[in-house]
Amino acid sequence: MNNIKNKKTLGIGLVLLASLLVQQGTALAQTAESATQEAAGVDTMETAGGQTVDIGVDNVDNLVTRGEAVHEVVTAFDLANKQKNFIKDCLFHLDECFFAFSARSDYDEIRFQPLILYPDVFPAYKYYKDINLASMLGVVQGYLDFKKTPFKPEDPVSRVQALKILLVAANLVPWKEQFELSQAEMTTKLVAAADITRNEDKWWYARYLNFALDSGIITEEELGLPDEQINRSKLQDMIEKTSAHLNKLGASVNVRKSQ
Repeated sequence: MNNIKNKKTLGIGLVLLASLLVQQGTALAQTAESATQEAAGVDTMETAGGQTVDIGVDNVDNLVTRGEAVHEVVTAFDLANKQKNFIKDCLFHLDECFFAFSARSDYDEIRFQPLILYPDVFPAYKYYKDINLASMLGVVQGYLDFKKTPFKPEDPVSRVQALKILLVAANLVPWKEQFELSQAEMTTKLVAAADITRNEDKWWYARYLNFALDSGIITEEELGLPDEQINRSKLQDMIEKTSAHLNKLGASVNVRKSQ
């Protein structure tokens, strides 16, 4: 009888040990998979059942900042060279060149030597020249509804912000003030994004989203997610599709990738 009990006890112990080994193996595999996804710039989420699911969100380290987005667009469209005559003229008449910019800005310490247009973009900043150039060309203008009109160069750029930078830089959708727009121009073509763009602060979204959709720069799904932060791969994809659209229009463009 004792031998039978011992065998049963041993059998149960072996089953429990095997179960523990399987659980440890599964945990190690999940950890390895999570590490691989993290390296690829993908976040995961654990469900109530303990399963890890890819939720398709970019790792925060892979997101593009607003300063970097400006740099990539300025470089891709070679704006410093293509707009050199305008830039040269602007540098000789800085007061006139930045008159409209200064009038919109809430930053009282704007100065021209050295050129300081924002409270958070100074000469030591790596994208200082690109942001100033883009500001000079009317491509960017900072957060007008924030005190001192900061640029927030290290904040992640959203899809609609990147589109606005791209389409203004490419001279496809110039910036317009709210009073210049009709109601139709402030309405998106898809119902999915209508509630988002109805927000009073987002009156400018629709023109860029609608144009990008019609031009094949974004998908319908992406139009419904204008505030989603984007990664470097997505920004480059948008730049290339904008270039392709310009080529269809017969515009001369040579897109360069920054080093």
